[in-house]
Amino acid sequence: MKNVKKKLKKPTGKKITGKEKAKKTLKKLHVSHVKKPEKMSVTEWQSVLRKQIAQTIPFRVNSLTDSLAYGDYKVFNPATNNSYKVALRSRDNSRNFCTCYDFKTNRLGTCKHIEAVFIKLNKNRASKKALQEEYLPPYSSLYVDYRSDQAIRLRIGTDDAKELQKLFQPFLTEDLILSEAGYDHIDSLLEKACHINPSFRCYEDALEFIIRKREIKERKNYLQEFMDNKKFPPVSNLKVTLF
Repeated sequence: MKNVKKKLKKPTGKKITGKEKAKKTLKKLHVSHVKKPEKMSVTEWQSVLRKQIAQTIPFRVNSLTDSLAYGDYKVFNPATNNSYKVALRSRDNSRNFCTCYDFKTNRLGTCKHIEAVFIKLNKNRASKKALQEEYLPPYSSLYVDYRSDQAIRLRIGTDDAKELQKLFQPFLTEDLILSEAGYDHIDSLLEKACHINPSFRCYEDALEFIIRKREIKERKNYLQEFMDNKKFPPVSNLKVTLF
C-alpha cells in the first residue's frame, strides 16, 4: 500500500468580518430570559438581556449631534415603527437616558435602545476610542439617576464650577444627590444657578421628579395631623367624585 501523507492546512489569513464578530459576541452573551444565571445579580442579568435583544433587532441608529460618541441619537425600530431618543452621556450607564418606558421603570440605567447605540459605536474604531474618554461638557446640570433608587444628581461642568458647587453644597449628599431640602428650595436654586451661568440645565424629567416628590410630601404633611388625632378629614374636603 502506498503511504498517504496528510496535507496540513495552511492558514488562510482570512480576517473575521464584523458580522462574524457580532455572532460570536451574541453567542457569548446569550443567557436565558426565564432563569437567572447563578453567578449573575438580577441587575447584571437584566442588563445582559437587553444587550441580547439589541443584537437581534435591526435598529436604525442616527446621530442627532456632531460628535464621535457622546451626544443624542434617534433609534428607530422597524418592527414596531417606533422611534426613541437616546442621550448618551457615560459609558457606564450612570448618566444616559432614553425616552422609552422600559428605561424609566427598570432601574438599570440602560435599555435595548441605549445598547443599540453602543453596538453601533463599538463597530467604529474612532467612536469606540471616544467612548473610553469621560464626557465633560462645559455646562452643569441636574438630572435623574435612573439606576437602583432613583435620585436627582448634580453634574458639575467646567464653566463656573466653584460658584455652582458653593450654591448647591448645602443641599447635596457626598454623592452629589439633591436632598429633600433641595427639593423645597429648587425654585430659588435654579434662579441663582442660571444667574451664575445661563447654560445651567435642569432636565424636564428631573423637574417632574422634584415636583412629584414635593406633592407627596405636602399630602403626607396634610394628613399627618389627622392621623395623629386619629381623625380623618371630612368628606367635603375631597376634590374628587366618589363612586
